[in-house]
Amino acid sequence: MTITINGSGTVTGANTLTNTNTVTSAAATALTLQSAGTTAVTIDTSQEVGIGTTSPAYRVHAYNNNGATAGVTYPIVAENASSAAGNTNGAGIGLVQGTRPTASLEGIRTNPAGDYGTALVFKTNSTGEANSGFSYLTERARIDSSGNFAVGTTSASAWSTGAIVLFKDYGGYQALGVSHASGVASGSAFHNFAYNGAIIGSITQNGTTGVLYNLSSDYRLKNNPQALTGAKDFVMALQPKKWQWWDGSGEGVGFIAHEFMEVAKHSGNGTKDAVETVEIKDEQGNVTSTEQRPVMQSIQPSSSEVMANLVSFIQEQQALITSLTTRLTALENK
Repeated sequence: MTITINGSGTVTGANTLTNTNTVTSAAATALTLQSAGTTAVTIDTSQEVGIGTTSPAYRVHAYNNNGATAGVTYPIVAENASSAAGNTNGAGIGLVQGTRPTASLEGIRTNPAGDYGTALVFKTNSTGEANSGFSYLTERARIDSSGNFAVGTTSASAWSTGAIVLFKDYGGYQALGVSHASGVASGSAFHNFAYNGAIIGSITQNGTTGVLYNLSSDYRLKNNPQALTGAKDFVMALQPKKWQWWDGSGEGVGFIAHEFMEVAKHSGNGTKDAVETVEIKDEQGNVTSTEQRPVMQSIQPSSSEVMANLVSFIQEQQALITSLTTRLTALENK
């Protein structure tokens, strides 16, 4: 074995060095380690470490230039000798904030076999225990071998209780599953919508078999409430339509967005004939051209605005029916 130190002097005739505490390079010179005459490791003057590259671009930069050659496909492999089922010190990466494993230690790993299969598992320490292993970490999320992302469950194969699962493939389609465990109270949120730190809408559990889609409607948010008038004009101005969808998917029934929003001004989004300019880029990310794409309008026919006018109109009609019935009864009794 030959070691060159500070550009001069060699140590020969030995395969082992003992009592060597420091190996250093000359000033403004990278320190390199060679194997079979080829540079294997480089520590540059910025203390960035390159493995397989002499020009590391990161604090630790492992570069693989062997293509798909067996055994060297991956630049970095973290391997644990034990493959026993239930082993919690499996192959992976431990991320530590500070100088030793503490409550901030996090684990990221994927195993080729064993209790975690080929899932990428994310763990955190919730106990505050400080030791050198991963046995006290609790799984929080995983990406399984099918690409499903699961939080709060170790299996994304079904609608797991008390979990959130983003399904990459759920029976041939993509889906987001949000589930409550048995016993969770009715009214508990599946999803909250917020603005400026305050909840403005939600989707909540309704009993054990339904959901409610909620908008903020508390009286404390409203000044000077009055009885609604003009409901007949509102309803009669709406223009229900039927049509054939442009993509050939069949018949549609409802409203045309811009016509609907001329009446229900607070129950839609967007502007008629709106477009946006989209940049077209090549494989290197350079903008090669632009094109105009339509920005579609959307509406909510079941909004509070529409429902309030419908209810008010029905009440008006019912009052008219009651009045006419009373007059007709009086005429019949003469």
